[in-house]
Amino acid sequence: VLAPPNPLEILGANLRGWWAFWDRATLFTDSARTTLATADGDAIAGVSDKSGNNNHMQQTVAGNRPLLRLGVVNGRSGLEFDGTDDFINGGATFAWSAANAVTIMAIVQADDYAAGSDTVCGFRSNSVPANTVATLARTSAGTFEFASYDGISANVNDTQAGTDTAVNIILGTGSAVYRECIVNGTSSPTIAGIAPATGSQAFAIGSRATSAADVFDGKIIEVIAANVNVSAAQQAALLRWGQYIRGS
Repeated sequence: VLAPPNPLEILGANLRGWWAFWDRATLFTDSARTTLATADGDAIAGVSDKSGNNNHMQQTVAGNRPLLRLGVVNGRSGLEFDGTDDFINGGATFAWSAANAVTIMAIVQADDYAAGSDTVCGFRSNSVPANTVATLARTSAGTFEFASYDGISANVNDTQAGTDTAVNIILGTGSAVYRECIVNGTSSPTIAGIAPATGSQAFAIGSRATSAADVFDGKIIEVIAANVNVSAAQQAALLRWGQYIRGS
């Protein structure tokens, strides 16, 4: 099958990070990223960024590392997060202005609900909402959500149904005037915007912060992050890419 345009080809310079857990050439058992992971069950300490921005991910604490799982979907690998304390973070930070926006996409298989919002990726501050970039998460209701800062005083959540145990393609995108949560191509757009985070904020995978907070229980195959509100054509292209990775 001929591969469709990939995230870098679709988003260009707006792509901030691309972490492809199906690409085992980017997965390492040490945080310095010198020793490639090869076996099912290997603990992952470092992940190379495929965007070209060197926003590599790491986990220096051995007990907090997700595990490599082979053959998760369509013959491709993914990382398994335990829903207790597994997450990775590192070089990726966001410093965006009102002229920009944010898009996060993930290909995931949720296993069980852990607690709070089971965060797939992003950064969300509960105590200071203005520090929130955005997150994708699985909720206690079994839906997936795109959480962002409303620019006034609170984080706001847009949700869309997904299917637990299946592999879902989740995309959250927003600008100053518009935001949308899309799951497997179905969306409910909201005519209300999101606001820029205050300063440079970290980006994590498996947690909503640079610590084990609202952690994800399941497998993640790929995550991308961009500082653009994607167009309808870009949304369609990203969905085609996700379907190619997923095999359907």
